[in-house]
Amino acid sequence: MKVKDAQALLSTMPPDADMHYAWHGEARSAVCHIWLARNGNVIIADQDEAMDVVEERPVDAPREEGSHWATPWLNDEGKGKSP
Repeated sequence: MKVKDAQALLSTMPPDADMHYAWHGEARSAVCHIWLARNGNVIIADQDEAMDVVEERPVDAPREEGSHWATPWLNDEGKGKSP
């Protein structure tokens, strides 16, 4: 799916609805983060989701192979906080 296709579909849905993604037969995780990865893909993820592949991380995330990077935890206002 291209971003323009997702934008068109999302524009038909209630703007205040929570977003989740399906995994193993049910909606298991909320979409808390969306970013453009170094490889050009748009990535969606929940909180504290590890990204081991450097090229799938956001441009401002660590580049070192083997380094740990995970999406931050968010508070109720959508701002980052420590886990």
